[in-house]
Amino acid sequence: MKKPEKERFQLFYIVNPADTLWSISKKFGVSMKELKRLNNLTTEKLVVDQVLKIKENQSDKQTGNQTLVSNLLPAAQTKKFQTYIVNPSDTLWGISKKFEVSIAQIMKLNGLTSDQIYVDQVLKIQELLDDEPIFNENFKEITPDQIPGGPQAKRWIKYIMEAAKKYEVPSKILYSIMVTESRGNPNLVAPDGGIGLMQFQIETANALGINPCLPDASIDGAARYLKQLFGEFNDWTLAIAAYNCGPTKVKAHNGIPPIEVTQNYVKNVLSYSKAINWDND
Repeated sequence: MKKPEKERFQLFYIVNPADTLWSISKKFGVSMKELKRLNNLTTEKLVVDQVLKIKENQSDKQTGNQTLVSNLLPAAQTKKFQTYIVNPSDTLWGISKKFEVSIAQIMKLNGLTSDQIYVDQVLKIQELLDDEPIFNENFKEITPDQIPGGPQAKRWIKYIMEAAKKYEVPSKILYSIMVTESRGNPNLVAPDGGIGLMQFQIETANALGINPCLPDASIDGAARYLKQLFGEFNDWTLAIAAYNCGPTKVKAHNGIPPIEVTQNYVKNVLSYSKAINWDND
């Protein structure tokens, strides 16, 4: 697979309650001055759930486009929304069709007075309820208590099912990887550099051509990557291990490497998978 140029990758980060501009600059190795420039900040003050642009992509450098970064709802409010970051080719009509919501709804949620949108604008798409999983029609009978991961993870079931079917991978394993990686937190940025629901490293996300900050892209990329790993090892247990530590180490040890983190990771994923009660795999 040909890797996209690294300059095209653009990283976003959603501010958590304990974050400061200084701590975010240290986390990503970007100066505070650069963060302020990229996000048009005039002070160091941040808002919880604010979406910060961390790295400038090549098209921004060439065109000098200004980036409009929207603030999501503060954590003190109870409503949470599915969000989408506008790409250069997007239109409001296209986004409404992609998510099967009306243009009027998107405009209302985002306070838009026209259908004009901007590259990198963060749009609210629809409200998400943490205690209400998103099921496919065939899985309405599943109750929340019967699936590992808690409400935060269960709300992504619809996307897990769709990606698993698309790439012909076991949905139980794909879901269990998500639970093990992030517990369903799409905003998670780990100390080791893992990003989003499926905790992609930047290099892997680049190779797959995805933005790991977007939940649907993260899940789709994970399913595609898991299918590639199964193609290499013809064994789902080894594919799970390779997802954690990389295929090179699995090949070098001709099996699950003697790495405690990886061994526990495989055990956790298989344990969660066995606890799931749907039968579509």
